[in-house]
This record gives sequence, structure tokens and C-alpha cells, in this order.
Amino acid sequence: DASVGDKGVKVVAAILKKNSAIESVSLGYNKISDDGAKAIAEALKENTSLQKIDFSCNNIGEEGGKHILNVLQKIDTSVIRVIYLGGNQISKETQTKINQEIIRIQNRLKSVGVETIEDGGIQNDESARSSNEDEGLTTIHATNASQVSVNADSDRESTRKTIKAMESKIREQQLTIARQQAELAQKDDNIVQRDKEIAFLRLEQSRMLQQLEELKGGSEAL
Repeated sequence: DASVGDKGVKVVAAILKKNSAIESVSLGYNKISDDGAKAIAEALKENTSLQKIDFSCNNIGEEGGKHILNVLQKIDTSVIRVIYLGGNQISKETQTKINQEIIRIQNRLKSVGVETIEDGGIQNDESARSSNEDEGLTTIHATNASQVSVNADSDRESTRKTIKAMESKIREQQLTIARQQAELAQKDDNIVQRDKEIAFLRLEQSRMLQQLEELKGGSEAL
């Protein structure tokens, strides 16, 4: 079975939590249940770029639909504007409420051209994909489990590169800090040495003044 399923969708959800470039996910016909829908909905709490989700023709029931609704009612950073839910077992009432929340989100962002969910309508994978490509959205097409794995590997590689770059930058900063500390320590040593020299000169000056006074006293006695 090449379907992504809930396990694969959870990988996609993990990617969405970290990625701020993906604007669309196509998950139609993948035997996704309530658990998979919940995972994607939870990702919306952290994702700030996703505009479209295609859940067409899966096994999502009322529980999954209500979880999507509850998340949409609570988030204030999402830019989501359409979720395809046709071909699932979500009630018309819940779909309507989801639609209303999406419109509310778009009104809050003062956006235009909000797409709405057609109650009971079925948007298949091909039509959703075509719509996304026409609008130039950056899209994940999760049509089989191996593709999800490729996406996950790509995301991990990107994360590894970011970590290496950050580690390199941190090492550079540590070297700079060490160099500056050494320079400050050298300056402190110079200050201490100068203070010692000044103290010695003052002591010598005091001795010379004392000798001068003695000489003056001796001269007067003569």
C-alpha cells in the first residue's frame, strides 16, 4: 500500500512546524483518519505560511473535523485560506463552521479573494494540485509514503546544514571573544606595570626631596 496514511502525515506535520516556506499540502486519497487530520491541524499552531490543505477523499470523520475547527478558533498567526474536505465523513455543520473560521482569519489579515469550502463538495487530488500550481504556491504533494520520506530527508539535510553554519558562526564568535579578552588582559597588565612604575618614581621623588631638605639644612649650618 503506497498511501501515506496517518504515520506519513505526521512526518509532514513535523515538517510544517519547522518550515516557513511551504504554502500548500496535497494529501488527497491517502487513507488519512482523524489522527492524521489532528496532526496537520496542530502544525497550524506553529506554521505561518500554509495557505491550502487538500484533505480530499480520506477517512476523516467528525472528530477530526472538530479538531481542525477547534485549532482554527484558537490560532491568530495562520494565513490559511482554504481546506479541501470533500469526500470525508465530516458533517455539513462542521464544514460550515470551519469555512467561517477561515473567512474570519482572512478578514483579520485584511486579505482579499478568500476561497471557501463547498459544503459536501469533493475536490480531488488533481484539481487541487492544478489550482495550487496555477497560483505558484510552494507545495508538498504527499501521494505516497516514499515521497514523504524524501521530503523528511530533505528537511533533515537542510536542518543539518543550518546547524553546521550556526556552529561555525559560534566558533568564530568564541575566537573573537577569546582574542578580545586576551587584549583586555594585556591592557590590564600594562596598566598594573605603569602603576608600579609611577609608584616607584613617586618613592624616588620623595627620597630625593628628603635628601634635598637635608642638604639645605646642612648648608645653613655651615
